[in-house]
Amino acid sequence: MKIFSKLNIGSALVVDDKNTNLELAVRNIRGFKFTVPAGINVYDILKHDNLVMTKSSMEKVEEALLK
Repeated sequence: MKIFSKLNIGSALVVDDKNTNLELAVRNIRGFKFTVPAGINVYDILKHDNLVMTKSSMEKVEEALLK
């Protein structure tokens, strides 16, 4: 995806609510992985150089951690 190359991101875990188009695009890029907020884990975060999240996904992860 052009946006990742413009931001100089070569490897990232992309976290978003079930966004089929984004998921389909990301899974075809080597070094990238897509997951939903409920599926985020430490292994995947450490495996990738960057973590890309939407605001709503960040709020869901934050809410789960505060429980």
